[in-house]
Amino acid sequence: MNLEDNNKVNIQDFRNGLLRLKLNFDAIEKRDESRKVKEFKENFNNLISRVNNAKKEGKWRKTYFNLFEVLGNHRHEDTHSNILAWLLNPEEAHGIGDLFIRGFLEKVFNKKNLPPFSNVKVTIRKNHGDGNQPDIVVESNNGWLVIENKIDSTEGINQTKNYANQFKSKGIIDENVFLAYLTPYNQKPESPDFKHVSYRIIRDLLENIQFQGDSNFLIRHFINHIFMDLGE
Repeated sequence: MNLEDNNKVNIQDFRNGLLRLKLNFDAIEKRDESRKVKEFKENFNNLISRVNNAKKEGKWRKTYFNLFEVLGNHRHEDTHSNILAWLLNPEEAHGIGDLFIRGFLEKVFNKKNLPPFSNVKVTIRKNHGDGNQPDIVVESNNGWLVIENKIDSTEGINQTKNYANQFKSKGIIDENVFLAYLTPYNQKPESPDFKHVSYRIIRDLLENIQFQGDSNFLIRHFINHIFMDLGE
């Protein structure tokens, strides 16, 4: 992401954050309020007032547009899983071959110098009520990659432990069976065989890959979405 992209701000989210912060300051008990805290609150309230005045006068506008927000999919796990599954499949039309899956395995599992990916099969969970199937499963000549993707939901009872037991029969954990628990929060999986992966890693990987044409348009918005909406 270039400097211009980093400087784009979702003004509405910023304003809502200011209002939430103001409520938190209002909750401070008087006995804990020092002179500096009072002075800061006065300046902060003045900032809120200026934002509201600018909004009333029509001078306060959103400057951040994102495809996922417009489509209403900005926190939809299936949408994220579909894009990731598309990127993880070297045979798809994104034009990057196995760069993404190779980078993911190297960054998360320290797997380097893997042979070229072949016989790749990517499976996505179709039914969220099915607790026996992970969100994304990639099978290839280099082994198995399993990703359980969580945005706003939490892990089901023994979910990652059951998945780990299921895939241990297919190979050796962290050698040819790679289990990843993907979330924008610091939420650890129950199974020690799964590695927690932040969406920040996804963003970092994508920022270092050159996409072309329509793929570039989609990925730029996906990167901005991870940065702005998921806070990564």
